[in-house]
Amino acid sequence: MAYDKFLKMTEGDWRKSRYAFVISSLKTSLFEISSCIEDALSCIDKLGCITAEMRGLRNLYCDVSDSSIVKQRSDAWHKIRNTAHVTGSTCNKALGLETLKKQQMHYKQVFNEEHVTESPSKEEQMRFDYGTANEINCVATLTGKVLPVFYEQYSYFEEGCYTCRNGFTETMPTVIVSPDGSIRNNNGQIILAVEIKCPYPGKTFTTPIQYAIPKYYIPQILCEMAALKTDKLIFLSYSLESTSVLEASFDESIWTLICKIINDVYGSNHKMPTKLHPLIPTLRQKN
Repeated sequence: MAYDKFLKMTEGDWRKSRYAFVISSLKTSLFEISSCIEDALSCIDKLGCITAEMRGLRNLYCDVSDSSIVKQRSDAWHKIRNTAHVTGSTCNKALGLETLKKQQMHYKQVFNEEHVTESPSKEEQMRFDYGTANEINCVATLTGKVLPVFYEQYSYFEEGCYTCRNGFTETMPTVIVSPDGSIRNNNGQIILAVEIKCPYPGKTFTTPIQYAIPKYYIPQILCEMAALKTDKLIFLSYSLESTSVLEASFDESIWTLICKIINDVYGSNHKMPTKLHPLIPTLRQKN
């Protein structure tokens, strides 16, 4: 391939080489070709979906554009999440409920005002990896221990990601959440959202699992309930020895405040915050 050939002919940064113009042109052409192929495949899939619908078989056709069935942590999932101004897991920080500095860092990341990267520390990455590895164990506890006792008529469903429109416009801001699952009835109707946490073991002066939902998770679970259009959520805190199950209800007054702040900071008239939003004290009081 010409692109690879020219890259091999350069030493160091190709942008400073004699082949910079050629390589740049080839990169542009490759991008345009890739975009064209992607658009063509998308059109083919949409035509298939429309054809199935015209034949009365829409329910049998798999809509690959439906983000709710995209596998979490897959390339497609990451691609969708990268379009978000706010996600469930970043909502607390994006609101400014942590610190103004962290909110500003988040703002710069989503609007690319500066090349800002915020890599997790080694300890944070260790906690993330532990939570990811043990999530399946918590799901097994949920389906094998919790559902038969408290929700015997319902089933657990995995979820992909959802764009939350409740309280936001069709354009900006984009709020995307990835619930850890949902509890549904026999008709497929969502009854409860599911959020799973697996606290890293060995912490001193704290219990192995949570017996109350920490305040910093409240924005996340409200986003998930809003996206799944349900007013209930179960929050599971898992350890190898035991699991707590907490039921949360949707709070419209808190959600209204969250939507207002996100719309003001990340909406179409967005501007880098220089101070915390005036509604933050009220939100903290209610939260």
